[in-house]
Amino acid sequence: MKVTFDMDQATLKAKDTVELEEGTTVIEGFREFVRPYVENGASYQKEQVFIVNSRSAGEDDPLHDGDRVLVFALLAGG
Repeated sequence: MKVTFDMDQATLKAKDTVELEEGTTVIEGFREFVRPYVENGASYQKEQVFIVNSRSAGEDDPLHDGDRVLVFALLAGG
């Protein structure tokens, strides 16, 4: 199945369609998406918020063919 990830952070801005196996979770798909960037030295914030097809999604939610995943850094303040 093909899933499109779109991430815009200060340290990593990327958009790509990733080929994943059926039943892949959001977090598994995200790790596959960022893997080639990390292997090339990129970094990203470790805490993420995921939006799948315009709806909030949990890390363990399953992905489906054609899904679009927006990835945002979880911000903290004090």
